[in-house]
Amino acid sequence: MISILSFNRDAAEQGMIEQSCRREIARRSDEPLQYTRAMGYEDLRQFDAADNLADLIYYEIENEADVERLKVLRQKTPLALLALFTSPQISPMLYLRPRIAPSMLLLQPLSQEALDGLNSELLDTFFEQMETAAREISRRFGTAVLVKGGHHTSDADDVLCMDDKICWFHGQRIENPNTHGTGCTLSSAIACGLAKGLSMEESISRAKEYLSGALASGLDLGKGSGPLDHCYLTDSRNV
Repeated sequence: MISILSFNRDAAEQGMIEQSCRREIARRSDEPLQYTRAMGYEDLRQFDAADNLADLIYYEIENEADVERLKVLRQKTPLALLALFTSPQISPMLYLRPRIAPSMLLLQPLSQEALDGLNSELLDTFFEQMETAAREISRRFGTAVLVKGGHHTSDADDVLCMDDKICWFHGQRIENPNTHGTGCTLSSAIACGLAKGLSMEESISRAKEYLSGALASGLDLGKGSGPLDHCYLTDSRNV
């Protein structure tokens, strides 16, 4: 799932942004979209209170208060791609600051053509950055490379590059603070699949399924980020 947050006080511009997002995403992926409209600070507070996160943020800046509110939002979503909308009369010194510098900037009033162009570049970046990393590492070291997406805010999609071919593995993000050892578990499970004679793709697919189950089981041991439930398949509840 792709999660988008749009903060804009103008209902017409909100509609334009959402339509453009849905259209451009549909051209690139069949991933479901979670789209949240925020018309004011109260909507943003509700978004925060629900512990929601976003992969892409569309944010309108009119004044210093908007910038301060954006700083709070960015603390929770530092990896989200950010598109800013603002008036030509607003000084760039207001928003070109550390931690809130945008990936894209569009001056208001918005036009459908300009908005579609921005979304085309922004979503290309969103979908291609993992593929680009996988290809570059694979070519450099001459081996298959799996780039993990567990850091994503709304999914756990991974991408494999092998023989210069790209293959995506979609996964559900599971809320569980006990994630110690997820990378080691995934790589070990992949190795087990390969040892059994499975293809790389099938090994990764089964390993992700196993890892998701170990997370979803909800084992909670000790303090801090605890281990996964590696034995969940042998639990009496699952036999």
